[in-house]
Amino acid sequence: MRVLHLVHWLSEAGGIENFLLQVIAALPRRDIVNEVVYLGHAPGGLASEYERLGVKVWGCRMQRNFFSFTRRFRRELRSRPTFDVLHAHASNFGGPALSAARSLGIPVRLSHYHNMAGGHKNDIIRQLVERWLHGSVMRHSTGLISGTWAGLQFWFPKQWRSDPRMRVIRYGIPFDMFAKADGREEIRGELGVPNGAPLIGHVGRFVWQKNHELLVRAAQRVIQKRPDARFVLIGDGELRPRLAALIDELGLTERVRLTGVRRDVPRLYQAMDLFAFPSKIEGLGNAQLEAQAAGLPVVACNIPTAREAVAQEFFKYHREPTDVDGFADAILTALEDVQKQPQLRDVARRFAAHFTIESSAQAMMAAWGVPGVSPPPDPVPRPIQGK
Repeated sequence: MRVLHLVHWLSEAGGIENFLLQVIAALPRRDIVNEVVYLGHAPGGLASEYERLGVKVWGCRMQRNFFSFTRRFRRELRSRPTFDVLHAHASNFGGPALSAARSLGIPVRLSHYHNMAGGHKNDIIRQLVERWLHGSVMRHSTGLISGTWAGLQFWFPKQWRSDPRMRVIRYGIPFDMFAKADGREEIRGELGVPNGAPLIGHVGRFVWQKNHELLVRAAQRVIQKRPDARFVLIGDGELRPRLAALIDELGLTERVRLTGVRRDVPRLYQAMDLFAFPSKIEGLGNAQLEAQAAGLPVVACNIPTAREAVAQEFFKYHREPTDVDGFADAILTALEDVQKQPQLRDVARRFAAHFTIESSAQAMMAAWGVPGVSPPPDPVPRPIQGK
């Protein structure tokens, strides 16, 4: 079987690209040949990692003229050995490629919606373009995929219950990598966290959807009541200078640390007592699964995917994405709960253990139509009618 994955790029910071890399590495079937085509002007830093797995990487740049792109993509497909599957990881922007694949008779054409939006604010022109692209996806896809039921409901509000093409493929994590519990005091020392001080952590790109400003303002309120509390924000992005200025303005430079991108994130989780995840929108939010694998309860915003990403015991820590005081109170409550109920760490680990890379790989193979492969059991129940 030959599978072609379509992505925007292969950025080292991209959650989709890293997840796909892990899934391909975990595939138990060596008779499945994977290739990746990227739509950007350059592949990105992960291209070499894919190539080390034997995955061929090539580009077909998508610009504003979608009709021109469709013709060029069709020519590219004709020039290569026949593919059995086109798996587009580009939400609505997979539409033109799926159209080309259908015209050439590729039998399995999947459109995968990894996020609840494109990670940017839409103006009216963008909305019209997205609507046209969405129609193309609906016409040319044989399978429509999201990481959550909430994602399917968001993208396909009229069809998500009844259209047989709909399916959920859960994100998986390398559970054992995050479940290692060692080096806590050493790591806290490296971060400058005093002995006994509660450490609240966050991992994510510094972009608008991650809602870092809410977290920083909530941190100020938390520190007013718990002066020993410390915060560590791991990641980078276009809004980092703005966040750094806000931290300085609020007088939090000694209490809130920005680490930038780190290669040792699994290790850093071990230093934390609690994980904060203030996103306004998320496809799922893999960092929440990673944190729970490390035994961390999660305080998050009450967004559509929130109840599919954390254990039920942590639902009480959900607050609205604009509720600074509420988010701060949830952090303070969760810190008290963790101290009084250390078993919450086990609750977090048990939930995260359902989301493995191996189960994601199995779900992918089932979607591709690999003979003899069925999708794994879903760790989150399908919403009942009316919910």
